[in-house]
Amino acid sequence: MDLVSPYYSEMLFSGKRTFIWLCLPGLYWFYFWFIDLPCIYSSIASACFFDPFFGVSFPRNEWEYANWGLTFNNVAIILALSGMYIAIISALIAKTRMSTAATAIQRNTILQAFLICALCFIASAIYVSMQYLPTPPFVIILGQIFWQASHGKYLIKHTFN
Repeated sequence: MDLVSPYYSEMLFSGKRTFIWLCLPGLYWFYFWFIDLPCIYSSIASACFFDPFFGVSFPRNEWEYANWGLTFNNVAIILALSGMYIAIISALIAKTRMSTAATAIQRNTILQAFLICALCFIASAIYVSMQYLPTPPFVIILGQIFWQASHGKYLIKHTFN
C-alpha cells in the first residue's frame, strides 16, 4: 500500500486501525483452529488430506470428509495472492522504470516477489486439485515440496541477498 499510495496507507492503517486490521486474520485463524476440520497426514501419499482414509479402498462416501473451508481458503489464496503479487510486481517495475536504471537490489526484489507468489500459487493449486481429483503420486509429492517451500520462503529471500 505504501508503494502505490501513502495517503491511503495512512488512512487505513494509522493509529488503532492497525489493531482492527490485525483482528481479521485472528478471527480467520480462530475459525480454522477451533471450528473447521483438520487435514490429516497420510503416510500412503506423504501429504495431508481431508479424507483420513485416503488410499484405503473400502466402500465409503468420499465427500463425507470434504473440507469446504480449506478449499475456499486455497482457492482464495490462488486468486487473491496472485492478484496482489501482480499488482506489487507491476508497481515495482513501474517505479524502477521512473528511475535512471534498475539496481541489482530492485531486480532481486522483483524476482523474490515473483518466486514467493509462484510457490504459494503452485502449492495451493496442487493441494486443491489433489483433494478432489485423481492425482499421480509424483504431483502429490511435488505439492508437498512446494507447500514446504512456500513456508520456507525466507530461504529464497536470503539466497538473493
